[in-house]
Amino acid sequence: MATMTAAQRREQARVEYDAFIKGCPTNQLLDRLSDKWVSLVVAALSNGPMRYSDLGRKLAGVSPKMLTQTLRTLERDGILTRSVTPSVPVRVDYELTPLGRSLAVLLTAVKDWAEAHIDQVHTARERYDGENRYDAAQFRLERRFRDGYSMIASYTWSKLTEDLSLLNETDPSYEHRIARNDIPHRLVLNPIVELPFGRNRKFGKDVNPVVNAVIGDWTVSAQYQWQKGRPLDLASRNLYFNGDPNALKVDYSGDPDKPVFDISGFYFHDAAVQTNGVDDPAKQRADTRIRLDRNIRTFPSRLSSLRGPNLNYMDVSFVKAITLTGRVRAQLHFELYNAFNQVFYSEPNTDPTNAAFGKVTQQSNLPRNFQIGTKVTF
Repeated sequence: MATMTAAQRREQARVEYDAFIKGCPTNQLLDRLSDKWVSLVVAALSNGPMRYSDLGRKLAGVSPKMLTQTLRTLERDGILTRSVTPSVPVRVDYELTPLGRSLAVLLTAVKDWAEAHIDQVHTARERYDGENRYDAAQFRLERRFRDGYSMIASYTWSKLTEDLSLLNETDPSYEHRIARNDIPHRLVLNPIVELPFGRNRKFGKDVNPVVNAVIGDWTVSAQYQWQKGRPLDLASRNLYFNGDPNALKVDYSGDPDKPVFDISGFYFHDAAVQTNGVDDPAKQRADTRIRLDRNIRTFPSRLSSLRGPNLNYMDVSFVKAITLTGRVRAQLHFELYNAFNQVFYSEPNTDPTNAAFGKVTQQSNLPRNFQIGTKVTF
């Protein structure tokens, strides 16, 4: 059996190297060369030898430990040499080897490419990631508990916008639109009132214990919330519309069997969709011309003026304090959620081909909910 020299074995292995194979030694070398500090050290030394201290100043942000570790690794791989000159203090210089200079051509080119194209990369990242922006002003008014009542009022004005998707696949940038969770106005009121009945209160100071057990020590608290509705989501609706989209307004105070916004601009009004000269809603909904799919879309995916119903409701809690003994006390809670049994409508239908287009057909909340609870402390 013929024997092979070490050089011959290395030559044979070199022919068989494939960096795409997990166990190939070139994998480890590529992993090392992809390190940021390796690239910058080699690029810095491409202009000639440098002292350790000069390298540390050249490579802003590198720690002494990382610089020492990187230089030792490159020296071990034969990329650079280290020479020590006896002096006070000792001088240490680093210089690329012929192997290192061949690598420097490639890594310097990568560095130059990064510096020349970083703006384009940032633009691509922004387009891929998208962005949103939230601006708000918050106001809070508090009256501390005194004379039997307290009040906390808070108001938030805000605007939430986003750039997260393309209106058309051919658009150069994301659509700037109002966000689905945009709530421009929100008001919350939290009053707490001690009812003025019973002993130590304004009315009934001298009532007997039995009467006081019924009418005394009552506290009423409430939470009132009002907020603007969320924008309707029209992202999946490539709609025909003849008019100014920003002129569309919603009105939920009218007949629930009628659309909450003007839907006339979403249909044609020519002879093709008329019967005896009058617009035929069935023909308008079946008109294929309103079903756009191969156009450059201009109708926004969301409009600030087209929103769901406002939120407007109140929860009320009645609390009765009861003293059982000197150390044992109890509270009886009567809680009303949606105390005034207000109806909150769902968002209107946004499909022009549907007979319910623009109409609200469902309720989104539960009716009044009454709960009773007891709390004992001792």
